[in-house]
Amino acid sequence: MGKSRRDEFLERRKLRLFDFLPEVPYNANGIKVVLRKGTHDYYMFFQGVGSLLWDREQFVRAQLKLNEREVFVDVGANVGSHSLRVGRDYAASGVKVMAIEADSEAYRALVRNKC
Repeated sequence: MGKSRRDEFLERRKLRLFDFLPEVPYNANGIKVVLRKGTHDYYMFFQGVGSLLWDREQFVRAQLKLNEREVFVDVGANVGSHSLRVGRDYAASGVKVMAIEADSEAYRALVRNKC
């Protein structure tokens, strides 16, 4: 098919290459995540510098400084990007994580991605 024809085909159908990844656990920097099809989950966990989403997420992460035995409450946790990172980074400090998500599809993904 060739790369350019493939890219045109995917663009016409509003598909991305990672939409074809199976919904199985992947390792994202030491965090187990299951990426949902047709979402931006890939960008939340794997996309590099230069994407607006990545830049915004990096800004938020820079603000996450917790002390021992604090509770991190993630309201609107989506699939748990911040909650999972805090859980991983502060596991030895006794920090507890509470993730809250109202959207049922995102909540199911959040539960699947738990630490």
